[in-house]
Amino acid sequence: MGSEARVLGEVALVVDGAPVAVGGPAPRAVFAMLALEAGAVVSRDRLVDGLWGDRLPPNPDGNLQTHVSRLRRALAAAGAGQVVVTRPSGYCLDLAGRVDLHRFDAAARSGRAALAGGQPVEAVTRLRAALACWTGPPLGGVDEFPFAAPAIARLTEARLGVIEDLHDALLATGEGPALVAELRQVVDEHPLRERLRGQLVRALYHGGRQADALEELRRFAAHLDDELGLEPSPALRDLERAILTHEVPEPTHPGRSPDPGPPSHPGPPSDPGPVPPRGLPAALDSFVGRRSEIELIEARLADPTARLISLTGPGGSGKTRLAEEVARRWASTAGGRAIVVRLDPITDLAQIVTAIAGTLGLNASSTTDAIAHVLSDGRSLLVLDNCEHLLDGVDVIGDLLSAASQTTVLATSRVTLHLPGEHEITVPPLRLPPAEATGARAVSDATELFVDRARARTAEFDPEAADRTAIARLVRLLDGLPLAIELAAARTKVLSPAEMLERMRGPLDLVSDPGRRRVDRQQTLRATVRWSVDLLGDDLRHAFARLSTFAGRFDLDDAAAVIGDDLGVDPLDGRWADVEAHAESARVASEVDPDADLPAVARMNYRTDALMTSGDWEGAADTARAVLDLLGERISDLA
Repeated sequence: MGSEARVLGEVALVVDGAPVAVGGPAPRAVFAMLALEAGAVVSRDRLVDGLWGDRLPPNPDGNLQTHVSRLRRALAAAGAGQVVVTRPSGYCLDLAGRVDLHRFDAAARSGRAALAGGQPVEAVTRLRAALACWTGPPLGGVDEFPFAAPAIARLTEARLGVIEDLHDALLATGEGPALVAELRQVVDEHPLRERLRGQLVRALYHGGRQADALEELRRFAAHLDDELGLEPSPALRDLERAILTHEVPEPTHPGRSPDPGPPSHPGPPSDPGPVPPRGLPAALDSFVGRRSEIELIEARLADPTARLISLTGPGGSGKTRLAEEVARRWASTAGGRAIVVRLDPITDLAQIVTAIAGTLGLNASSTTDAIAHVLSDGRSLLVLDNCEHLLDGVDVIGDLLSAASQTTVLATSRVTLHLPGEHEITVPPLRLPPAEATGARAVSDATELFVDRARARTAEFDPEAADRTAIARLVRLLDGLPLAIELAAARTKVLSPAEMLERMRGPLDLVSDPGRRRVDRQQTLRATVRWSVDLLGDDLRHAFARLSTFAGRFDLDDAAAVIGDDLGVDPLDGRWADVEAHAESARVASEVDPDADLPAVARMNYRTDALMTSGDWEGAADTARAVLDLLGERISDLA
């Protein structure tokens, strides 16, 4: 009996072509969450969060177990067998390769490959097969659960991408004029998607409607300027010039049109490509910005000599989310598998190997050689997340890379790993709006992240009513740190951005997560900074406390004057890099925009705490005297 999980429509188990109910709403939601990552383990915490969000029942783990039991009974009654498997950290749906999402992904990859290979007719067939996997709006019947909104957004975006690819393939076959009506409808539904707009313009031009094509571009430019204060992309400007000079490329395969309409069979084409890799957590929210960082990391991943890439940066800068997004993109294009291993819960260095083995489905007692053997079975991208507290044990990374020649490691850490062959990429804060920008022009990656997360909390959140200028000031005050922005956005149910600005002049703990399921170090900004500082030794921690008096950058002479001789810490000491790296967790504004209007009250609060809680009262007095002496010297220099 053939069975397949369906999520690209009403959620169901399809047996021999007929959908079968899998229990009530909650068991069906569990089934959907497992199906979205079929073949991979989904933790109990994520399932609980996906079912109830912030509104937890009295016994969430017990309630989850009840729903899993009901789901198992429904699946067994449908003849699917025991496909929900219990693992130490959660549950796994043993239907890898038998999910409509997997067929969609495989057919989409195959279609894109055909298009890139100059086979648009074949691409049309395969891309239509991908779209035929959809039977309705995704996650039907469970779209009210907390996990659904970001997953629906991600799936919808993937479908739109395939539609755009299909239009490109049809344009290449000379079908442009026949596409105008369809493209007009899709553009009206998604007015800011420039690729769709460009496709409509090309379809108009190839239909002999040059004037209409130019008018379409001009209307779009005016719309962008009015709504966002932006200009069209260079690609659209180039297209306009090509239309004016009649240099728009002609279809590459005119007269070789594919059969019209979708295929009669909804399955994927022959040889659709590999099944999506295991080990990647599903994205629970949308990914915002970071285009230049992704391009840089992907360029390194394409370099065969760069097999260890570390993403470093202050706590809350978004290293984990960036690494996961890069891994997701890599897995969909490189034909390999990406595996994410969480190292933050680990305290014992010996558990690094255990954590990697567990993620790969191996026994906890597996050796490095056994892990390397599994990784050697094809190309692999191993993401090791949160390495900064395990620096004395990261030599195992080198051992794995030596034994598994087709594996690349992408590590996240607040500090450099100091391993041979390491390629370090610093993850900066999100791009901030210009200091002088107001209203609709005060838009940047940082403000868009705030708006996106605020809408996730409150669907009716209106950035215009909330005042984009206030949002811009708020994200500048938060230094563009994604964690800080998300924590602030979580407050939009009770506070407007302007009200947050007033309260942000208080301590760091104001920016906290009202939810209950973030890890402790991400509950508040203070906890994030404290995690970094606690990783320093006692002498370096005292040095950090004294250095935290500086609001911006400082040179070695300034550092030596403030630290003094009594701590025995030399700024030229090799360990100095640790102080510099961890200091970024409490001081990033000068890196983002030295001229921005940043009162830095949050940083001043932490500096005060650092000095007062260090117990170094005499040192604090010495620091104050040293700072005053430095100020005196600076004033004398200016006189």
